[in-house]
Amino acid sequence: MWNHRHVRRLVLLIGIGMLACVAQPAMGATSRFQPLYANGVTDVRFGRSVTFVTQRLTRVFGAPLRARPVTLHQDCNVDSYLQFSTLNVYFRGGKFVGYAYATKADYGVRAPTRRRLTVARTIEGLEVGDTTAQASKIYPGRFKTSTLQNGTWSVVTSSGVIRGFLSVEATSRSPLARIATIEAGSLGCPALSP
Repeated sequence: MWNHRHVRRLVLLIGIGMLACVAQPAMGATSRFQPLYANGVTDVRFGRSVTFVTQRLTRVFGAPLRARPVTLHQDCNVDSYLQFSTLNVYFRGGKFVGYAYATKADYGVRAPTRRRLTVARTIEGLEVGDTTAQASKIYPGRFKTSTLQNGTWSVVTSSGVIRGFLSVEATSRSPLARIATIEAGSLGCPALSP
């Protein structure tokens, strides 16, 4: 026989299940591979409007941390940006001009592990957390590293240049430098981007 306490417990369990289902699209999106290109993210290419970019990327990365882009003043080639949990997108004149991607683990939100879910990677398969040796295998003869800005990397693809920061400076003493960010397009002044 059902009593009041059983009914309350059932309603609570149903409510928790419904919340899990509502949260599932964003969480489900984090478990799928989302492609990063030299000219955009997923199916969103550079040159698209703030509204279009926000709507499309919200479906993949969840809601941005702020509802509207943050305005930047006197930042070379970029006048605003929108921040998602693992992705920053940059705009100039209301048009999408660049992005920077890193996982939550790499921002220090939780301890990094090799078992974490990959939200995005380059179409060729490069992921944040990959070693420079892995990157060289993915992009044979094209993957370049530099000691500038404490370690950066770049690769020329058919759609442009993809670049980013390394976890440590790439030297002969640090052969296990890892990909810390994946970036493309305009991100602001040269001192702020690789």
